[in-house]
Amino acid sequence: MQTVFCLLISVFLFFIPVNLNDADIDPEDRIRESMDVVEELVNLPEKGVPSSMIRKAEGIIIIPKIVKAGFIIGGRHGKGIALIKGEDGSWSHPLFVKITGGSLGWQVGVQKIELLLVFRDRETVISVADGEFEIGADASVTAGPVGRSASAGTNAKLEAEIYSYSRSKGLFVGISLDGAKLSTAEDQNKQFYGRKEIEAEMIFNNKVSAHPELLSELKAKLRKLANNN
Repeated sequence: MQTVFCLLISVFLFFIPVNLNDADIDPEDRIRESMDVVEELVNLPEKGVPSSMIRKAEGIIIIPKIVKAGFIIGGRHGKGIALIKGEDGSWSHPLFVKITGGSLGWQVGVQKIELLLVFRDRETVISVADGEFEIGADASVTAGPVGRSASAGTNAKLEAEIYSYSRSKGLFVGISLDGAKLSTAEDQNKQFYGRKEIEAEMIFNNKVSAHPELLSELKAKLRKLANNN
């Protein structure tokens, strides 16, 4: 009986999260989903992400779908994109990244969450590509301000290392990110950019090209959202 119980837990933890997260989604579709998520978060009435957060950011990570699932022991998994700003204020090409993490405690169920991370230091985003980056250990994260009334407070200076925005079923939700790990999704980068070997530095410095129309659309979207009032 105990063996059967353990087997059921294993199936729930490992097979269900991967399937619900659409791990094999085409990278082009992942970029489109990311564009939709950040646009919806900024344009939410009254409690949207202030456009000044996008304008002042030195880098962002967008995870359009994180699946949190658990049966006694929980887990989370999701893939998305990371971008940094150059010295001229323009956005880089997207680097595909993934987030993973676990938690202990009595919990049952599955939850899908959208996540936007706003960075005040581009080097912090770059360090994600250098290896496994642990939120809370390598950089602190704070829930970001929401609503247009928050713009005045965020226009002057960003104080936290990372601001987070998470939403589930159309509503902002609290999500504990301490201990979550960010790393490069190498398979998606190779697939999207069409290279067997590709370094993050090449992507962030726009030294590799692919799908120019889609990338132009992504960067134009971010510029527009940064200038929303």
